[in-house]
Amino acid sequence: MAYSVLELANAFLLAGEISDARQVLADYFANAPTLNDQDHEQAVRMWVDILGHGDEADQRLASDEYDRLVVLSPTDHIKRAMIYYRLGDIAMARDILQTAQTKYPQDDRLCESLLFIYQKMGDAQAGLSLIKTLPKKWVWSRWAGDFAVIAGDFVLAIASYSDATMALEARYGLYDDTPATILSSPKMTDAEGLTIMGVYAELLLARAGAYRGNGQPDEARRDEARAKRLIPDDPTL
Repeated sequence: MAYSVLELANAFLLAGEISDARQVLADYFANAPTLNDQDHEQAVRMWVDILGHGDEADQRLASDEYDRLVVLSPTDHIKRAMIYYRLGDIAMARDILQTAQTKYPQDDRLCESLLFIYQKMGDAQAGLSLIKTLPKKWVWSRWAGDFAVIAGDFVLAIASYSDATMALEARYGLYDDTPATILSSPKMTDAEGLTIMGVYAELLLARAGAYRGNGQPDEARRDEARAKRLIPDDPTL
């Protein structure tokens, strides 16, 4: 029984034989498969994933090989952009994500990837402009706070982090900032509770930093004390 290219490549990957998997796929594409080949789309994605974890030449080849796909998914755009980011071409990463975001404006992972690039570029205006087009969510408010800090607008940062904390409190029923209360919430598993507790503490610390930047040390100390109750063993506290 003959194995398909995907079966062979997957078998090699599972065995840790990446070079063999790569060769199987290279041979497949050397035979000029048609777009109608049932393995084509999955083979392309496996191929670019292997190349994307290689050296600089492989990564540059991976970015070109995405053109084999007729339609790129949000994940494809993100992976392609991150190749350029790793190669140091942050402007190209931004352009790819901006174009993709116009096609998939409501894809959260795509929006977060673009915000990440704006943050790395220090482009607070672009970040805040994008956030204004997105629905109200605590995660976007958190990003707004981060960009406001970059812009030196601590009043906006305080307001944004406050919006994020209130949205988080409302979503998860966080009426107290003690670990026991959060971990006993019927709305979350213990694992989710630990994650949310960490995020909640990070928001409080971020707002504390904004308070200090705005000359409000008492408010900053209050948030730092609340964060310490949530993550008492954190070395930064």
